[in-house]
Amino acid sequence: MPGARSYRRFEDVVRELTGHKHVLPVHQGRAAERILFNSLPVQRRITLSDGHFDTTIANVLLAGGEPVDIPGPEAREAAPHPFKGNLDLDRLAEHLDPGHRGPKAARVILTVTDNAGGGHPVSPDHARKVAELARAAGVPFFLDAARFAENAHLITRRDPAARGRTAAEVARELFRLADGSWCSMKKDAFGNIGGFLTPPRTTNSPNAAATCSSPPKAAPATAACPDATSKPSPPASPKPLTLTTSPTARTPPPRSPPSSRTPACPWSPRPAATPSTSTPQPSCHT
Repeated sequence: MPGARSYRRFEDVVRELTGHKHVLPVHQGRAAERILFNSLPVQRRITLSDGHFDTTIANVLLAGGEPVDIPGPEAREAAPHPFKGNLDLDRLAEHLDPGHRGPKAARVILTVTDNAGGGHPVSPDHARKVAELARAAGVPFFLDAARFAENAHLITRRDPAARGRTAAEVARELFRLADGSWCSMKKDAFGNIGGFLTPPRTTNSPNAAATCSSPPKAAPATAACPDATSKPSPPASPKPLTLTTSPTARTPPPRSPPSSRTPACPWSPRPAATPSTSTPQPSCHT
């Protein structure tokens, strides 16, 4: 709950990590996607990504948008490359061009690491170029940051410019390039459950953060219900509770007389044993 001390600690950590002001806790990453794509509409538009995660695809489609993957050329090659999670900058620029024929872009997303493409990392230089293109086109740029810690760690190992830096420092730099982010913390982050959504700080909608944090409006009463406009009738008076004191109500039913047949265990007493020379039969009482 927002008033709990644990939430305040959580909020402080997320703000310090991302540099984003607004923090919405969620029970998992797909909940953040549902909130995001229904609060900042994507109807009849596209979302561009190095690789949409499967739940991201589902939530974009449910919101009326179209997810478009534009992985970089290195992702399609068998040769080793340190950052196969990078997307195709040429195709991104083409989609963001005002003269582009086709649906307009509603969101640019970098999935770090690129889970759908095999878990490859995205480089900081590449993320910076993506942010510049998106910002120039006025399109919000988001991080799907479920594996941001792994992405930052791989950067410190593979990017010569990041040598000597900590993964935390690299992660902070990456988050501050984006307008917003969401994260499932059931992966390798600083929590073992739940997630968060940081609504955009720069977007075409000045009230985006308030929109994402507002509860959904209640649906209006439908006229299809025949009683929706009629005056409700007063509730019927409850019937008085009557307690029965008849002695027969407490009298147990008569028991049946003993039977000469072998009783079924375990409800009846065991019959007396009689001497016999035959092989004894197994009993459920032994």
